[in-house]
Amino acid sequence: MISIGRVGRVVAQPAGAAARAGGPAVRAPVSEMRPSRLDGAGAVGIVASVPLTTLWGLQAPIVAGGIGYLLMAVALTVLMPERHWSPAPREGRSTVRAMGDTLRRAATTVRVYPALLTILAISFVGGAGSEAFDRLRELHILGNFALPTSPALPAIAWFALINLISLALSVAGVEVARRRLNTESHLDAARVLLVLHVVLIAMIVAFAAAVSFEMAALAYLVTRIVRRVAQPISATWINLGLTSDVRATVHSMNSQADALGHVAGGPLLGWLALAAGTR
Repeated sequence: MISIGRVGRVVAQPAGAAARAGGPAVRAPVSEMRPSRLDGAGAVGIVASVPLTTLWGLQAPIVAGGIGYLLMAVALTVLMPERHWSPAPREGRSTVRAMGDTLRRAATTVRVYPALLTILAISFVGGAGSEAFDRLRELHILGNFALPTSPALPAIAWFALINLISLALSVAGVEVARRRLNTESHLDAARVLLVLHVVLIAMIVAFAAAVSFEMAALAYLVTRIVRRVAQPISATWINLGLTSDVRATVHSMNSQADALGHVAGGPLLGWLALAAGTR
């Protein structure tokens, strides 16, 4: 279910990276808060995972997702050539030195704008904290609660239904935020992110403390929605004050901070789950 659902969303990522990279050092487009038209493809993948799993087992959507990635790579090679992009002049420098210069400029930008350093710290802590939820949420629900008997759906169908609802509501939430949020203001973006993360923390605690399937499913649903809505707001916040020569690198640093959080927090939280339970 997760593998196929991601294929549709991943198609949009190369275009976003291309828009953020290369070219002269001009001011970045600020807002990235536009719901992707390819979210519908993710919904199709979620729906398709249910019959695939029912007919051929849990490995079927994973295999199908892998094939989807390969087909997507071939299609993007043909359909998305870099016709209108030219790299910044390297003035005779080697590729390694040019990359090092970009990293240094990105690090300098992060130091100049304290908000960026804050975002990197948030991404690290958030990555560590979300690791337990991402890896153990299905186990927590299936191991601690009985699925509803009316309607009598298999577990894969319940998770697909929750994911579909969260996808639809998060797209609506991003659109509301795009229309109402002042994307040129650090303060407005910070306030919205603060509220979203407070709600996120509350929902994860509620998920852990849930006493019924319905309570756990609701907390799970809201958690997914909040995380989806917060992501483009965070990307927009990062774009404030950035120029195109370092923008892609700063976004990459933010992704790496999140990944490092997962690596740092995952083993410890996994050990804790084994020792004391998923709650």
